[in-house]
Amino acid sequence: MTTKPEGGDASDDLARMDAAIARGLADADAGRTSPAEEVFDRLEAKYQAMPRTGVDREALRAEINMRYGNSLRYLKD
Repeated sequence: MTTKPEGGDASDDLARMDAAIARGLADADAGRTSPAEEVFDRLEAKYQAMPRTGVDREALRAEINMRYGNSLRYLKD
């Protein structure tokens, strides 16, 4: 069971999540995707332009891949 603090409704969150997933799948079905390499290049350029904070870029790339790797199958190669 999912709980929400102070009057929030978990079913509302699930409905919003279902709608977001449906929009994403509809975008993929309609061909509104970006090649994974292009997305990674944009993210890499964005984070390289940021001031260095001691972030391990390889660890960041591994975390992105771990978190979103399954989603990347919907992106064009």
